[in-house]
Amino acid sequence: MNNVSYANYLLNLTQYSVFEFRPKQDPANAWAIPIVTGHKYKVHWQNGLDFEQMQVTLSPHWAPEDKNVYLVHNFTDVRAKVDFITPLKDIVPNMTLVNKTSANWQTGDNVLYNQTERREIHYAINGKNKSRSFILMKGSRCIDSCLPAIAKQEFETTERLWSQPSTWPDGKVPIAG
Repeated sequence: MNNVSYANYLLNLTQYSVFEFRPKQDPANAWAIPIVTGHKYKVHWQNGLDFEQMQVTLSPHWAPEDKNVYLVHNFTDVRAKVDFITPLKDIVPNMTLVNKTSANWQTGDNVLYNQTERREIHYAINGKNKSRSFILMKGSRCIDSCLPAIAKQEFETTERLWSQPSTWPDGKVPIAG
């Protein structure tokens, strides 16, 4: 979709359903969304989602012969990367969704679109690999450190007393007030 058709799609509420956000104190008590295999779903967070991590857990009823489900999520803040972590703690590399044929997709195959106008995560879920019963997505704003290097500053180690005039640049102890 180009930007105009995408904007029109979002404005046409007959093309999708809305699930109201329900804040939770216990994230393990999350939503269950019914899906039909062989389809593409855009789970669009209304104003975008600024997440650090999110998990998708598959129903135990998935079978290896079930068709793929293609999921899309939007997000707001720039992500240098999003790691897709399997239950075995393996990280599924980015771009696996576009570098494989759909017949070879496994749960967690993904691609991160981090452009300025539209930030989206696309990924597949299916029952082809039982060791991928869930996928944990961890978003990182920076790879390594976001902080610039800190310059080392040397300080004098001599003792200075408040009451000593030589401690002060003008050679005088400050007066009250």
